Amino acid sequence: MGAISITGPAKLLGGGSEGAAAFTVTGTTTLSNYTFGGASSFTVNTTANETGQVTLGDSTDVDAAIKTVAGGVYNIAGDFGIGDGASSAAFTAPARPIARVPTGMPAGI
Repeated sequence: MGAISITGPAKLLGGGSEGAAAFTVTGTTTLSNYTFGGASSFTVNTTANETGQVTLGDSTDVDAAIKTVAGGVYNIAGDFGIGDGASSAAFTAPARPIARVPTGMPAGI
């Protein structure tokens, strides 16, 4: 795989990516029960809402990554997080990019 560019909202629900899939989404993205495996990467340009467990990395241990750029927000909307599937996995972000959103509150706070 290669670069996957999505304009508008996207949902990555269940399953996963492998190889060198490089997701870039310009729109609100919902993530749930998804694994970024291999050298997959996901760049958060706007807002990503995690509504179920996300795993970063797999047994290949080859640098899977989630990157939140300036202006991007990564919301965790529940009692789960980002699982560490490989020691080489990385989550990079500018200051204060991750928000745990309490139930019943609007995202992005």
